[in-house]
Amino acid sequence: MRRESAKPSVPASSVPAVAQAPPASPSAASDDDDDESEEEYSNRNVQAVVLGDEYEFDAWYDCPVLYELVPDFHVGHMIDYLFVCNRCFKHSIAGYTMAAHLIACKGTFETPGQLVYQNNQYSIRMVDGAAYKLFCQCLCIFAKLFLDTKSILFAVDRFEFYVAFHHTAPNVEQAVGFFSKEKISFDEYNLACILVFPPFQHLGIGHLLIDFSYQLSILDGVLGSPERPLSERGRATYLRYWAASIVRAITPLVTSGRQPRAMTPFALSIDDISRATGIRQDDVIDALRSMDALVKLTSTVTPAKDGLDALNAAAQDDGSWAISSPALDRWSASHAQQLAWMMWIDINSIML
Repeated sequence: MRRESAKPSVPASSVPAVAQAPPASPSAASDDDDDESEEEYSNRNVQAVVLGDEYEFDAWYDCPVLYELVPDFHVGHMIDYLFVCNRCFKHSIAGYTMAAHLIACKGTFETPGQLVYQNNQYSIRMVDGAAYKLFCQCLCIFAKLFLDTKSILFAVDRFEFYVAFHHTAPNVEQAVGFFSKEKISFDEYNLACILVFPPFQHLGIGHLLIDFSYQLSILDGVLGSPERPLSERGRATYLRYWAASIVRAITPLVTSGRQPRAMTPFALSIDDISRATGIRQDDVIDALRSMDALVKLTSTVTPAKDGLDALNAAAQDDGSWAISSPALDRWSASHAQQLAWMMWIDINSIML
């Protein structure tokens, strides 16, 4: 079996659950940039997970429901290995039982849900929690091993699950992560929980899933946002996504080789940026501030004098503001490598 890193680094947030390396508490995030944690996380009841017949990696968090689901497993005990099917996500503590199941499942399993997106490497399927209840419950129990705050394991009926698959060969696919969202969200949240499975992190899959959630909001004609509250690391993940989306939407980065050229000036409003990206106005403002690109205008700081671009920031109630093009240039240059490999969803390719 391939032994993967026991403590992968994953940014995360708080009530959208998003995986991250212990000890920080996850909830809505991605899987791409944070440094690996060297601390062991002791509050868990499973030592390691074996996914399919190829991947073995450490569990991160306790999954109390296993005490009820696994025979002769009691509070205080530790399971050395939990074997999980990489197709249907059913589990067993017996390797021989799972070996037999994998053979049977390979011949009978049909990938659930509706294909809603596909590129040359990945596809995304929408799985209705009510229509495929057992699959989604098993997926949630598996996810609980990596999401400290995940609480919904069985009441999956009101959620849609968007599961990402990596196509390793013709007609061969492997589930690599997912996000869930409520079918009806009165707050218009576009993501409740996200997890990229540990062996498949640092490949940009988390960014792809987050971008897909925003494209769904755009198709629905609303401005989306992840469920609140966000943990510190989850907020950092989304700030990176929002910042990259803003740069991509309003200041296209023209590259010569790997060196970014200067970006053209622009005049726009927060609402313009929000409409172009599908990101809520307050999130746009937070992202611009995180880039040091939102500058308050005063009698001594003016667009003409300081190389700023006019901004009608109606969401600000304490004066006039402007976007600093030099600040956007600096942010883009410092994140050029990340921007180069980020995968983005073409909204016209979504099959809904």
